[in-house]
Amino acid sequence: MNEDENKVSENTDLDLNDEIYPYKNDVTFNENMEKAKSVEIARNTYVYTNAEDSFKENMSTAWSFLGIGVVGTVFTILNLTGVLHIMQGFMQKGISLLLFLGFMVYGIIVIRSKKICLLRLKKKNPIEINLKDWMREKFYR
Repeated sequence: MNEDENKVSENTDLDLNDEIYPYKNDVTFNENMEKAKSVEIARNTYVYTNAEDSFKENMSTAWSFLGIGVVGTVFTILNLTGVLHIMQGFMQKGISLLLFLGFMVYGIIVIRSKKICLLRLKKKNPIEINLKDWMREKFYR
């Protein structure tokens, strides 16, 4: 093996920069890079979320938290009473019981806020229906 093959040449940085950034001197490239670095663009951007999809996501999250909380609480109580001997020490059992009770409480709170989500859904539905009807009249003739 030749020792010159393993040497790094001194001008590789220039060659790599030319290949990676072929349009480095282009004005639009520099402007776009500055815009991409700016955080203000992302701060003032809002994304439309469909109320029905948001409602479904909230309900599935609530039921998931409630289910995990119930199963975990039952599991922890079985360990506290001595039926199961998986958890050792009262500190571990107490913390897990508090954690799973917190899951249950969060799930119940989200399920109880279902009324607010349904009101928001009913409020947006007529607007969407009117918009879809208008688009059908104007564009699908």
